[in-house]
Amino acid sequence: MRTHVTPRGPVPVINQDPVHCHCDGHDFFVPRRILNHMGLCRAQLSSMDTLGAVPNAPVALPIHKVSYHEIYFVMQWCSAHVGDEIRSREMREVLRQPYSNIADACPAFTESDHIYFARLSPSGLARVISAAYELEVEGLVLQGTKVLAERVRGISPGDIKRLIVDGGGVRGPRG
Repeated sequence: MRTHVTPRGPVPVINQDPVHCHCDGHDFFVPRRILNHMGLCRAQLSSMDTLGAVPNAPVALPIHKVSYHEIYFVMQWCSAHVGDEIRSREMREVLRQPYSNIADACPAFTESDHIYFARLSPSGLARVISAAYELEVEGLVLQGTKVLAERVRGISPGDIKRLIVDGGGVRGPRG
């Protein structure tokens, strides 16, 4: 992995056209096109562009519940889908609808998606889904809940989303 030297020391560069980001005590560089997939970062990036922010100043990702490692997994998924036509508006509407419609709106899985999800344990996948929800990456939330529902028997994608969004209230397989 390439690194870039900052005043705090070398930090990983995930791709090209990087934006210097800071989260959870870590500095890293993320391509602007990947950050554009992450809804919480859009406003901050546009304000940096319009206000003429200090060059090379890190973008502080406004996330408190998400660790650097989870953000890294979300960014890997975004980088694989950056050229896709992701139906963000449609997915956002589905995320507002009743929980039963989630599996129907899930984007099609690619070969890289199957490899990506196979690397994660169920608990790791749940943390990545939660991070994707915080970062407003709707496609990953929908795909992740579908994969997790297939791995954990007796729970639906809607129940998983309800657990992440509402913080609980999910009945387990034994009622």
